Amino acid sequence: MELEFHLQCVNAPKAVTTAMLDDMHTRFRLVRDSTSDNFSPLPAASCLLDSTVAPVGLLLTDETKQLLEAATDFTITDVLTT
Repeated sequence: MELEFHLQCVNAPKAVTTAMLDDMHTRFRLVRDSTSDNFSPLPAASCLLDSTVAPVGLLLTDETKQLLEAATDFTITDVLTT
C-alpha cells in the first residue's frame, strides 16, 4: 500500500506509474482481492493471528474489511476446525 501511494506521488511520466500500478495490482491480487479466483486468505490470516507479521490495525480499515472477513472465515473454518 505504501508503494501504491509512492507511485501516485512520484514525479515520473504518468504512463510509467500507471503501468507499474496496474502490474502491482495484478501481481498482488492473489492476496489483496478476496473476490479474485486465485485469492489466498493465508497472508491475511497471518496478519490477524500474529501481530508481528503486520502492524496492529492493518486489517481494521474500511479498505481491508473484505480481507479481515476472509481471514476470519479462513481461521475459523480451516485453522480452528482441523
